[in-house]
Amino acid sequence: MVKGKLVDKSSGEGIARVPVRLGERGAITGPRGTFSISRVEPGRYSFTLNQQSLEPNKRIEQIPSSVLVKGGTTEKLRLEAVEVGAVTGRVRIERREGLAVDSGRVEGLSGALVELDTGQSTRRQFTGKDGTFRFLNVAPKVYTVRLLSRSLPNQTNTEKGEKKVEVVRGDTTETTFMVRPRERNMKLLAPNEGQGEVSEAQSEAQSEPEASDVEKPSGEASEERKASAKGRDPAADGRDPAELFKVQLGAFVEWSNAEFLAQKVLRDGHPVTIQTERQDGQFIFKVQAGSYNSRSEAEGALSQFSQYSPNVFVVPLEDSSPKNR
Repeated sequence: MVKGKLVDKSSGEGIARVPVRLGERGAITGPRGTFSISRVEPGRYSFTLNQQSLEPNKRIEQIPSSVLVKGGTTEKLRLEAVEVGAVTGRVRIERREGLAVDSGRVEGLSGALVELDTGQSTRRQFTGKDGTFRFLNVAPKVYTVRLLSRSLPNQTNTEKGEKKVEVVRGDTTETTFMVRPRERNMKLLAPNEGQGEVSEAQSEAQSEPEASDVEKPSGEASEERKASAKGRDPAADGRDPAELFKVQLGAFVEWSNAEFLAQKVLRDGHPVTIQTERQDGQFIFKVQAGSYNSRSEAEGALSQFSQYSPNVFVVPLEDSSPKNR
């Protein structure tokens, strides 16, 4: 037999009408919060409790995942419900405008990964379109809230990526993270060195920015990427630029969206670049991967990139560089 009692931790009063289940057998708590399940054979059984039957601001502090029933004995359980709170907040980013940083424009950052650390387990959540996150049904105690840097746009950092918050019964605790672009030196190439307008990806290669949380690709593909980013002419290596190709994965008007995709591709071990193009007064950020000596070779690689976007296609290297428009 298994007996138990469900009580409110603060008042000690029993909580009635809450379904519990032991294996395939179930019961409902009585007026004093008690329940019993008889005629149970010895063995280990899964144990569940329907927390949706509790008041919206209550949750069970600890629920055993299983119960071991021994022959000739009665197993006793005591379950305590606590009044819970919530941890909410927003991740904000100082948004760059084209190639510059407009310190006056701050908005929510979507797709950032926030972690709530209980000390024993963690809960994670991506921010919504407006940069907000909400952890509900949080038991009263002190937590660590972290903004995971690997989910942030490349070449950005946060002032404080980890914060301690205390959740009080029934209250909502709010916190905010601010993300800002790293300081970088921008430089224009002379006319005889290449394009008059330098893409953001090119400038990063020239100014050697701080190391990010995303591991950069290595090997020949990486060297070719660096050479291309510095405005080097592929013909100097004996190759016709018209015969070099890349795979385009997407084009974005928001830099953070392009960076998010590029980081994912980099983590999978593929060399990737972000090309900046100006169209009708607006900057377009193109995410392109790989470097292939022929169109047929590039087309053969399309399948491995289809996991990132359903509309990947091949572009010549000469068409993937920034153009003045």
